[in-house]
Amino acid sequence: MPATIYLRADGSKVSGYGHIYRLLALGAMLHDKFRISFVSRSKDAVIDEALRNSGFELIKLAGDPDQPVSADELNFLESPSIIIADGYQFDTAYMDAIKARKHLLVMIDDIQTHTYHADIVINHALGAENIDFSSHRINKLALGASFAILRKPFLEAAKIKRTFTAKRQIFICFGGGLTDDLLLITIQSIEQASEPLPLHILTGAGSMLHERFRNDEHISTYSNLSAEEIIRIASACTLAITSASTISCEMACIGMPLYILQTVDNQKIIYTGMLEQALALPYTAMEVNRCISAPPEQASLYFSSFVEKQRKVFDGQSGQRLAALIMGYYAEKFT
Repeated sequence: MPATIYLRADGSKVSGYGHIYRLLALGAMLHDKFRISFVSRSKDAVIDEALRNSGFELIKLAGDPDQPVSADELNFLESPSIIIADGYQFDTAYMDAIKARKHLLVMIDDIQTHTYHADIVINHALGAENIDFSSHRINKLALGASFAILRKPFLEAAKIKRTFTAKRQIFICFGGGLTDDLLLITIQSIEQASEPLPLHILTGAGSMLHERFRNDEHISTYSNLSAEEIIRIASACTLAITSASTISCEMACIGMPLYILQTVDNQKIIYTGMLEQALALPYTAMEVNRCISAPPEQASLYFSSFVEKQRKVFDGQSGQRLAALIMGYYAEKFT
């Protein structure tokens, strides 16, 4: 019987839902090799539905998802269990308590808010290989895009040959947080720099942009899309403008000219890594206008050069690498 992995993350309208969605993606990558249970204090109906629809066992914990946590919340788990935690509330004391109970602990890192005492630490940002973890107590590291935690449809998209679309459209997404002001600035800067173009804007369900652009013939807004729907819409676009977050990695899997912005502190590593490896360019309205207005032959070459570089980094095999790493360490430690 396969071992059970307990995925532990919280989310709210205040803190966002990125940690939950990242672990949902990881669970989908690992469920062929493990039983998956999701443990959360989230109280949001949309997130609860996403968790239920995942097909994983859902274990709801009491408490406010934006308050500190205690490792006592997991006293119901038998030892040894595999726990994968994603969130800034899981501090070093929490990790020590989990480790003291002989569990295998995997931590998802993106900004090193705490000293890690864990069996495995995963940071899938491009350039994470250069992070110094020497002051932490970690047995195994999984760093860089080789271990990208992405939804399965995007991993599959990375294996598919991409063709250039001559129809000029732009896909824009800065995540599901409170990004309306930044989106408006970006939309206005594009409109000032070029002729009106179809813009496809992916934002959070609570965004005011849905109503604002309801009758705009050039701008379409979306929220709560499946991975397949995002791929369908983005694949029909000439280029993408995104935050330097998971969405930028998803666009790189699809393959297209990509322009990125760092919108919060924890995007610094992905932002720097994407630019250093020439998988993306820093966003400016003038640069996007130059790309979008290029003759078809030149645009096709530009498109192909991006896709070639992106395919070398995002190969669609990260799920197999992560499963092998966790299975191997579990067998080494407990059998």
